[in-house]
Amino acid sequence: MAPPLWAVGPAATTAMVGSAAPAESVEPVHPVSEVDPAALFGRAAGLAEGLQSVRSQLWRLGSADLAGVVGVLGDLVRAAEAAMTGVTAEASTRGVVAASRSAGTTAWVREQAGITEAGRAHAIAQVAETTTEPGAEPLAAAVWGGGVSVGAAHTMVKEAEKVRPLLPGADRADVLGYYLAHAERLASMGHAASDRTLRQLTREIIARYGEGALDEQDERATECSTLTERTLPTGLVRFTLEVNQPDAARVRAAVDGLAAPRPGVDEAGQPVRDARAPARRRADALLELVARAQAADQDSTAGGCGLSGATTLVVTMDHATLARELARRPRGARRVGWGRGLEAPLEDAGPASFATTVDGEILTPAQVRQAACDAQIIPMLLGTDSVPLDVGEAERFATGHQRAAVVRRDGGCTFGGCDRPPGWCHAHHIRHWADGGPTDLDNLALLCHRHHTVVHRDDLTATRVAGRWVWHREGDPPEGRLPEESS
Repeated sequence: MAPPLWAVGPAATTAMVGSAAPAESVEPVHPVSEVDPAALFGRAAGLAEGLQSVRSQLWRLGSADLAGVVGVLGDLVRAAEAAMTGVTAEASTRGVVAASRSAGTTAWVREQAGITEAGRAHAIAQVAETTTEPGAEPLAAAVWGGGVSVGAAHTMVKEAEKVRPLLPGADRADVLGYYLAHAERLASMGHAASDRTLRQLTREIIARYGEGALDEQDERATECSTLTERTLPTGLVRFTLEVNQPDAARVRAAVDGLAAPRPGVDEAGQPVRDARAPARRRADALLELVARAQAADQDSTAGGCGLSGATTLVVTMDHATLARELARRPRGARRVGWGRGLEAPLEDAGPASFATTVDGEILTPAQVRQAACDAQIIPMLLGTDSVPLDVGEAERFATGHQRAAVVRRDGGCTFGGCDRPPGWCHAHHIRHWADGGPTDLDNLALLCHRHHTVVHRDDLTATRVAGRWVWHREGDPPEGRLPEESS
């Protein structure tokens, strides 16, 4: 059995990594009550030195061990960043930062840790300072427990400050609790809380409690919308588009559907992966949209060449709910500023106060009504457990409404660890259509091109476990974890 990490010096570290011991054979560090911080960080310095010298010995690792080693290193990185927030918090509260010659906590972190990315140093510094304030204890526990990364915690801190004025009487712990609970739900489904999902939660909270504040916010943002053009020294032309969230959702929906990788075929008839970078694929998709619009445009006036082919937004709000919410909302001028003039008790408008696109963008009823003027809106009918209802079409290919329902349920590629968006995915028949598998929601799952190939190649099936698909080999019981992708 390998020695525990706290007992490993530089030479022993190199030998341990070179021997490719399985991750589960490494014993944990001493319990917290027995840890001597100075000694522990001294051993961490030795571990860092050993990792720097092991590069030339990586050939000794078995191919089957590489994934596990990367997982261990990922745990070390997250634990190290969490520890940096704790040490920085101590330095801030003890006056070490103030007594230094650094311009501030961010500069102190950057100088002491040798971090060149200002954004990363700022995240560590801000999370560290926040965890020293009252009400931030749950955030500190989540960061130190490994459930929330420092980057995600930094986003939570920034987003929480935006919604606190909307929640009279709520303290910092209550507001941060929204974001921590959201991150916990995502983790239970095998996903990490990203900056985008946390910002979407902010819009949901504003839609629920803001009494029109989200409409007001997006209207102000519309006044700042810009599209600028600049010719670069390379001869390329750079377009920079800045729009509000609802308009961004329309643009993203239009581009993503055409930006999926398109594998080709070589001279021998073998499939060849799409070598284009994601940014190149998005650029090609945008140009294809323009080309399609120009080909379809029948307007010969100076106002022609517009996007005559409207984008499609799938929203989780039916017509009756939309009409009811629009009738409930007062017309005319609204209050200026979040939370100004709010009277207790605070009303939660509930899920009916907003619609959700397939990409998770939050739209208000008024924005859905406006989008319906020039975009195709597909209302999504949900059951009592918020699962899309079956369409029931017995066809080989999923209908548009069936695919919309699958997208709503799965949110993207369902293979473990994959974050490909819905626009890049196929609706895969879990029980093949040729074998009598029906084309309905219970037999459809989204898979990106890569993992669609893997599922067919390795003859995998899927089972719903705790609200998500678990892919496993036929005959093997689903254990809540996914089979390793073979090479």
